[in-house]
Amino acid sequence: MKMKKKSIDLFDQIVGDAKVHIAFDRLRKSPPHWGARRLMNDLFQRMGDPDGNFVQDFQSHGFHSRLFELACHAYFEAQGLSIDRSLQRPDFLISYQGHQVGVEAVTTNPISGRDTDVAIFKMDEISFEEILKKTNNEFSIRIGSALLTKLKKRYWNLPHCKGTPFVLLVGPFHEPGSVLYIDECLARYLYGIHRFNDWTEHNGLLVREVPIKTHESNGKSIQSNFFAQQWTENISAIAFCNQFTIPRFYRMAMQLGLYSKTVLAIRKGFCMLPGGGRGDDVHEYQYGLNDPQAPQETWWQGVTFFHNPNARYPLPKEAFACTSAFRYHNGQLERKVYDAHTLTSFMYMTNSQ
Repeated sequence: MKMKKKSIDLFDQIVGDAKVHIAFDRLRKSPPHWGARRLMNDLFQRMGDPDGNFVQDFQSHGFHSRLFELACHAYFEAQGLSIDRSLQRPDFLISYQGHQVGVEAVTTNPISGRDTDVAIFKMDEISFEEILKKTNNEFSIRIGSALLTKLKKRYWNLPHCKGTPFVLLVGPFHEPGSVLYIDECLARYLYGIHRFNDWTEHNGLLVREVPIKTHESNGKSIQSNFFAQQWTENISAIAFCNQFTIPRFYRMAMQLGLYSKTVLAIRKGFCMLPGGGRGDDVHEYQYGLNDPQAPQETWWQGVTFFHNPNARYPLPKEAFACTSAFRYHNGQLERKVYDAHTLTSFMYMTNSQ
């Protein structure tokens, strides 16, 4: 008789207390998050663990990277795509209408170490000028360094990735509040341009965008325009997923009925609606998750795709679901917003009893 394989519980601690990541420990001990833990476990059973290190990493220094990987799987699964996880590299091989796409998950990590607490409530209060410096330069350096590191892996040379589109899915986890960086910040680095909401005077000319050569911060410098650099023609597109976080799992579990009725949850942030697409149609939103009229959330809400204009194997625009995308059209960088596109998402909970 064939024995049934025993399920692995992600929250059955196997690492020593000294190595447990603080975010994992908070999640494991939080009563309101029982539904999120259930959803994560169910996803993990279906996703599998090719390298055998997932649980150990998830409970220790690799918590955010592994959480992001789990969310990526949920994102593909929700679209009904065929997912191949039989190989260690890349993270996913996705089948789309008979075609294959290689996908690697990428996260930015704290300089102080991957066990650093990057919870949003740990954010420092900084000035508006400091925020501008971080979004225009420091963020680009952090994201760019992670992308360039992945570029050196040359996944496109793997036998199962040759001749197919290849995509990098990016999640920012390098500091408290890093998930609040919006996709426009990444567009600045990837395409090497600064976009304006309207015509702006620059060097005696009226322009909608100006080129950027480098990003500099705290003595570090990185070349801008990622898609114009060596080897990047092998990257078909990059997706920015700044909301693949614990609150997303909580909300998706709620939609499955996996939540405590005594806990009231509020979601708020900023979003874009189909329209201008250059930042002039940003709206503030807020709603109670317990409200029967609360909007239904999808795994692709807030996901932005940046298509590489120099890609050797372009990614068809309909290959993966998203709520916004950047691509060049007639020599101009265009942004499309397909549905309510959440730029940022913040959630807080209270007990109703």
